[in-house]
Amino acid sequence: MTTLVSNSAVASGIQSTSSNQQMASATMDARYFDGTIIVQKALSTLLRTNQRIRLITAVDILRGFASEQVMQCGYGSLSTYGIGRDISRSDWRDYLLQMLHLGYFRIDYRDDHHLKVTNLGLDVLYGRASAVLEMPQPEGLSGQAQRPERQQQVRNVITIAGVAYEVPLDLWGLLPWRDKVREVKERQYWNFYSDVRLPLTDLVPAAVERRDEVVAKFAEIVEAAYGVRIEGEELFIPQRVEYDEAGAPVVGLQCADFDDALTQFRAFVEQNQRYPMVGGPAYECSLRRWYQEVAHQLVQVSDAQRQAFKEMDERYQGVPKTRRAVKA
Repeated sequence: MTTLVSNSAVASGIQSTSSNQQMASATMDARYFDGTIIVQKALSTLLRTNQRIRLITAVDILRGFASEQVMQCGYGSLSTYGIGRDISRSDWRDYLLQMLHLGYFRIDYRDDHHLKVTNLGLDVLYGRASAVLEMPQPEGLSGQAQRPERQQQVRNVITIAGVAYEVPLDLWGLLPWRDKVREVKERQYWNFYSDVRLPLTDLVPAAVERRDEVVAKFAEIVEAAYGVRIEGEELFIPQRVEYDEAGAPVVGLQCADFDDALTQFRAFVEQNQRYPMVGGPAYECSLRRWYQEVAHQLVQVSDAQRQAFKEMDERYQGVPKTRRAVKA
């Protein structure tokens, strides 16, 4: 965790008369930078989700990661989806925590820990004020002695749907386990059309040390969690089937073209004051399937069609997209 300072303290600098103090001040100031654009990207994301997301979902949206929450709520169609791909997940968490402490947003504990933009944050968002952030410090380089137990701690457990999968410590550093498991999850979730076989080297490169052991453990996790299989040097992902409330497989939306589908979707939202949801009647499930396909670019559409889709999504920004939102 980085040390936070107020904008005024950073702006005024550290006054010193001795050369040693001046050198220390220069080193300290070099750690800070104009983070206005980063703050604006984050706060814009909060507002575009109607301020109904937690910190982890904000990071997923900014990084362009199709998590379950992002997919269910249709956040993949937001203009800020993936706008921060150039910043690592850990750095985004660090920046967001800095923004929290600097008062740009707050956590609403009475509203499911959702993030709410403050007036101070709005000043930065709309260009009335600038923001100063601190460069994230790599683990162990914060300038303070770490506790021995924290220094030795390695989180070698991946939790999926409440089930903890432990990776042996001697294998943990050989693969970015969480990133690769997330990739399998994303591929499996969107595989609606046919069985797929992918080269195993896409996930576990041939150069990985102790590869046989790594592959065995990786297979154990993804097979149990997502129903995929590793067969030789291939990852087999079976076609994913969703079902409507009657237990029938969901089929694609019956429509003449994109404009017809868009019209049908708008009519549903206007009539029901919510988005189509999973596990509903057959027609509703088909509408939801069409929306997800366009939002996550699973089907090809023209630039004009994507713009029309985006404008529709922005028009219904405050409309519930999940059953949880409806109940709220």
